[in-house]
Amino acid sequence: MKKKKLVLSLVTLMTATTLAACSGGSNETLATVNGEKITKEEFYDEMRTTSGNDTMQQLVVTKILEEKYGKDVSEKVVDEEFDTIAKQYGDGFDDALSQRGFTKDSYKKGIRSNLLLKEAVKADISDEDYEKAFDTYVTASHILVDDEDKAKEVITKLNDGGDFAELAKEYSTDTSSKNDGGTLSFTSGSMVPEFEDATYKLEVGKYTTEPVKSSYGYHVIKLDAFPSKEGKKLADVKDELAEMLVKTKVTDQTNTSAVLAKLIQDSKVEFKDTSFDGLLDAYQKTSSVGEDASKDKDSSKDKDSSKDKDSSKDKDSSKDKDSSEDKDSSKN
Repeated sequence: MKKKKLVLSLVTLMTATTLAACSGGSNETLATVNGEKITKEEFYDEMRTTSGNDTMQQLVVTKILEEKYGKDVSEKVVDEEFDTIAKQYGDGFDDALSQRGFTKDSYKKGIRSNLLLKEAVKADISDEDYEKAFDTYVTASHILVDDEDKAKEVITKLNDGGDFAELAKEYSTDTSSKNDGGTLSFTSGSMVPEFEDATYKLEVGKYTTEPVKSSYGYHVIKLDAFPSKEGKKLADVKDELAEMLVKTKVTDQTNTSAVLAKLIQDSKVEFKDTSFDGLLDAYQKTSSVGEDASKDKDSSKDKDSSKDKDSSKDKDSSKDKDSSEDKDSSKN
């Protein structure tokens, strides 16, 4: 599933690249059908009608991201990402690309686009985000198996001095982490409750002595690090936190839309073709919604503050009445 998502997530960019290459209104013949020509201009006009708005939007966003973060994404990093994905597919990589209409170059452009978006998301992470994440940030290792008996077998081997990382490679069914010794980094709320509860109860360096059951199967968990509980400071693990937060936030459509909305707001975008007027209104609304939410919070705070003041006045008034009554009583 992950492999398919990696390829399919770049379809929009591929369309954008194709459409941009076909622009210019040329009458160059691209094909003939029974002698009838299909010109580049026809092809462009048809693509413009069917996917022009989405493509223009993507081109605008990519241009803004390149301008803002292009210097932070080197070709070396793009090539490394490309090679990693190619290795996952093995011999079937070229076929996977061609089946989805990609060339190696166009796919690399897509990778670059995704990396640029990650840089934008990273730049938007606030100090509050970092501080909140740091409080519950842990690194743990786990071995996931299908049945309880196998989990107990793993625990027995650990009790006999077995190496956790080696046992993860041998036993774990979690293909995304087993080859890294089962290592995972996360914060509270990002894992299933059973897994989190068991992890946070452990001392650093210890592992669960009983299998932990979840919807995924049975886990054996080891707590490798809990920085905030080990006397470390946020600065010591900020790079790791940034990587983890970006992975989470870049898949959150609401968050990425808000990030892009801010960038578009700060950019001067002019459409020479009036048919594209209003194309970026969705991003304007996203920004507006964010501002309204912020205003609502401030308004709520003001109301609460007003209520507190009124409550305080009532209390003072009550005290004054009581005091007055006491004095009158004293006179009597």
